[in-house]
This record gives sequence, structure tokens and C-alpha cells, in this order.
Amino acid sequence: MPTITKNGRSYDGGDVKINMLGIFDIYADGIDYSTKQEHQNNYGLSRKPRSWSKGKIEYEGKITLMMEDMVAIQTALPSGQSILDIDPFRIIVFYEPNIDGQSIEQPVVDTIFCKFKSTGRKVGNEMGLKNEYELHVLDIKENVKF
Repeated sequence: MPTITKNGRSYDGGDVKINMLGIFDIYADGIDYSTKQEHQNNYGLSRKPRSWSKGKIEYEGKITLMMEDMVAIQTALPSGQSILDIDPFRIIVFYEPNIDGQSIEQPVVDTIFCKFKSTGRKVGNEMGLKNEYELHVLDIKENVKF
């Protein structure tokens, strides 16, 4: 098992770059993704579990994009198509803490294979319009080694 370093530089939101749909370092305001696996206890005639089993794996995800990036994606689509029509694609999430351009921790790369599950706009009184888009996630790979 690797040694765990404590009290080092932490990963921050500013250390994250997201690539998707041919856009390098897309201006995302947030991304959230997770993997869950079904588990169950197996019982015999006793009241205590005798074993356990693993079941289906489920994925969830959502991404918050600035309106200018979403408009660029929508403009690139053929006339009459929606982001819901885009085939599954990869989102690559890079976590690379650095100080003055120098990487100071091990970079982490995750990939999410997904498609858009929702579309829309959210307008408020704030500057920098953004919206959260739910993703239909087919696969997540965490800490991918290249």
C-alpha cells in the first residue's frame, strides 16, 4: 500500500481542467459524478449474514456550464438538433495542483462516458449565466493512468 502524505497541498477547484466535445479546458462551474454498487447480505437459517454479494453498478453525473460554452456547443450542432441528440462522449477531468506553473502533487485524471440527459436555461439577476445539466452516465473511470 502506498504511503499517505499528510499536511501537503490539497486539490482545489482551481486545479481542475475539463475537456469535452473537442473543447479543451471548458469553462465549467462545477462537475459532480459518482459510482454506486448494489450490495446485499445473504442469510441461511440464522439471523446473521453468512455471506454477501455485489450487484449492479450505477453511475450519476451532472455538470454546470457557463452559457457561452453551451451556446458554442449548440451552435456547432446541425440545425434543429439539441444537445440531447449528441451521441455519448467522454468528459476528461484533470486534477493537477500547482504553484507558479509547477505541478506539486500527483495529477489525477478521471474519465466519464456520458451524454446529456437535460437541457435548458437558468436566468437570474447574477452576472455570468450558467446552468446545471444532468448527465446519463455509462461509465466512470477514476485515476486513469496514461
